[in-house]
Amino acid sequence: MNLFCNFRVFIRLNSHINSCVFSRCLSTGDVVFVPRKLPFRVPKETFSEGQDPFVRSTNKPQNNGNQESSDSNIFSYSNISTHDLKINDNLPDVGGIEENENTIYIQFDGTEKKNRKDAEKQKASELSPAKAAAMNVRDSLRSETVTSSKNTGFDSKGFKIYTDTVPDLKRVPPAKVTSILKSRIIYNEGEILAIDKPYGLPCHGGPGVVNNIEELLPRLARMLPGQQEDLTLHMVHRLDKETTGVMLFAKTEEMKLKLQAMFRNHVISKKYWVITVGVPEPNKGMLDIPMIEKEVEGKHRMSLKPDIGDVYKNLWQKKSRSFGTKAVSKFRVLDDNGTAALVEVQAVTGVKHQVRCHMAFGLGCPILGDHKYSHFNKIAPQKLPVEMLQRFRLRQAKVRTMPMHLHAHQIFLPEIYQGRNLSITTRLPQFFNKNLSYLKLKVS
Repeated sequence: MNLFCNFRVFIRLNSHINSCVFSRCLSTGDVVFVPRKLPFRVPKETFSEGQDPFVRSTNKPQNNGNQESSDSNIFSYSNISTHDLKINDNLPDVGGIEENENTIYIQFDGTEKKNRKDAEKQKASELSPAKAAAMNVRDSLRSETVTSSKNTGFDSKGFKIYTDTVPDLKRVPPAKVTSILKSRIIYNEGEILAIDKPYGLPCHGGPGVVNNIEELLPRLARMLPGQQEDLTLHMVHRLDKETTGVMLFAKTEEMKLKLQAMFRNHVISKKYWVITVGVPEPNKGMLDIPMIEKEVEGKHRMSLKPDIGDVYKNLWQKKSRSFGTKAVSKFRVLDDNGTAALVEVQAVTGVKHQVRCHMAFGLGCPILGDHKYSHFNKIAPQKLPVEMLQRFRLRQAKVRTMPMHLHAHQIFLPEIYQGRNLSITTRLPQFFNKNLSYLKLKVS
């Protein structure tokens, strides 16, 4: 059969997906996601770029040979309903956004904090010698405290513990956390505010939650310079507690509704940088696999629910009547060392835990430190390869102390201000950068 002469089929056994595989055309390099263990056929017209929503070209030379099979029993894409598979192809691609004069670029690199420290040093030099000496003693005591706390990041056998590499904002007073948020403001113009969200701060309250962004917004609004006293900040979208990076807020109810509508219509482009355990194969592509919430060991989390079409609907579990929520993610590998990779993920849709679930169960490469999505049928600490443990000087018994490496690197708002685009980018957290150096992964 001609099919197997032109396609190589990869079945991700380690991802435990019982009904989804992807195929790559050896002649064109196109990647197609299809149901697993089901006979299938790709129509001839799909080899022309743009004819089929499943196919994404990788710019390889095209072969004009006949790809069509004559077997009438072979499964065809025409049997799959593509109603839930159409996406907004007008979004910027994963490869980057073209620079033009209509785009405003905002990049946060922490220079404001450094300038503030320089100002404090200059102010201290103008003080009396006695007071300056007292401040020097205070700074030396603080540095000794920090050094001693860093030295406690080892277990009894001399291996590292990574709990102290990220801040514990549970023990910080709300006023201090609000000051931290103010110092991490990236963009504050017009009716939009953007911050660089720190690690470990949830967006909403709940059992055991001491500080959360929603309750701190009134405090933050009062601390903004040059704003009205009755200013109200509105939360537009959410990031997980362990996720860092760009987060948007609106200063008016009208802007809030406008931004939320843009998120619902998948107009806003969101790019994440993650470190994965394992290297995705292929190194660039798109995942279009619906997701559904399920219960694992008494806890709720997201899982994949591939759409196998109306023809094979009886093959799915009869107890489950939901067809899942549409979830689309584009990805590309920025760098890898054979056992880990730095990956850029563009979340086309905005399903809960979409990036985490797609990377872990769709590609079989969970995010480093994501212990909730590292095992398909249980929730347990992540299992790291021996080489990664050696690079981190970490024992497998202490892997649970490793933080999650998921960073919202960039948000792109098209035509948000009088036809002009707005691109907001933020730096990687310190612990993220440090672990990149341990893994010898480079940011291009």
